[in-house]
Amino acid sequence: MAAGSVEVARIRTTGRSRLLPLAFIAILAAACGLLGLDNPRPDDPNARQPIPPSGAARWSLISWDRVTVELLPRISDEQLDRAAAVTAGPGGFVAVGSNDDVFHYVGRIWRSPDGRAWSLVEMPMLDGLELVDVAASNSTYVAIGTDSSSPNDPVTEILASPDGRDWTGVETVEGAWAATVAAGPLGFAVSLQVGDTTELRLSADGRRWTRVAASVLGPPGTWVADVEASGNGWIAAGRVGDRAVILRSAGGQRWTEEDLPEAGPVPGIARVSAYQVVPGAWATLVLGLDSPPCDDAPDWCTQHQAAWSWTAGGGWVRLPKSNWLVGRGWGGRAFAAGDAGFVVWAGGVTMTSPDGWDWQSIGDQNRAASAYPMDAVVERTVLVAVGEPLGGGDDSSPWFGRATISP
Repeated sequence: MAAGSVEVARIRTTGRSRLLPLAFIAILAAACGLLGLDNPRPDDPNARQPIPPSGAARWSLISWDRVTVELLPRISDEQLDRAAAVTAGPGGFVAVGSNDDVFHYVGRIWRSPDGRAWSLVEMPMLDGLELVDVAASNSTYVAIGTDSSSPNDPVTEILASPDGRDWTGVETVEGAWAATVAAGPLGFAVSLQVGDTTELRLSADGRRWTRVAASVLGPPGTWVADVEASGNGWIAAGRVGDRAVILRSAGGQRWTEEDLPEAGPVPGIARVSAYQVVPGAWATLVLGLDSPPCDDAPDWCTQHQAAWSWTAGGGWVRLPKSNWLVGRGWGGRAFAAGDAGFVVWAGGVTMTSPDGWDWQSIGDQNRAASAYPMDAVVERTVLVAVGEPLGGGDDSSPWFGRATISP
């Protein structure tokens, strides 16, 4: 954020510097044109841009406000507070994350009525939890996290709250890592990593949960990275073997794979995966990766951004390499932006698109360029986001942003 645009309320000492995650470095380098590597995959010759929706809203400016965030005093130079996800619900905005102090996690829950001032919710049950996601219906918040004090025996905890302040543990899943939670007309869907597979938990009210086994989602080797509500059902993005996959379900108990073009390997690309699905007002956007062969050092392998867009009239289409979203760098995230479609921060610019094809740069007052957004939610004319600081401040603190949207 620009100097003076964000305050963090705390009583603490300044921590030591923290190396940026590799994906963040890759995004920044690609956005600045430093990678200089082209995806060897040719564009899909059958890809056709849909007619832009006439009813899509256009943003002209977002203005970032001053935000205060309550943090606990630091007790160690190894301590890092992180915010992972944010949602809007019956009690206002709720964000979740965790404090990591030498491999011991303490879950963090913040509440705010308007996204400007954030207060902590402190409970003994958060000790040992790494909270990773939160979602809300009209009456309930659901947060998920993992107790990994025994890394070989993780335990997922599902928490529920009517107001974001009073939370109850409603489900425990042993041997599972919490991944995502989504809310929609059918209730809630939680995805879990169980060994080399993915399972789901479904709930109509956020309190009573039903298991969906990995075998229901797809063939052996199906890995679900993200699940979201879509229409009156659910949509999931992930991978089957070496190809990206999209799955839909009307009720959560039966899933059907959809035809995703250019979703498998080609010469120079060994594996394709989808890691985020974003249902928008006018289209559905999927982000993924084309991964070259790099068995010797997979953690340092440069990958290529992949993206697909679905519209009611055109079905699924893989976006060409000339698309701004594809060319900005790999591993980023996009967010639903109400009637504007989608919003993305990258490389010092803020862009919106109704369908993932045409991206328009919008004015950004008190810029949020010094932050990498992990999650964002749009409520009418307000955008609230959380994420990682990228220099210019104490990088052991989470980043919170609130912006007013101007048409």
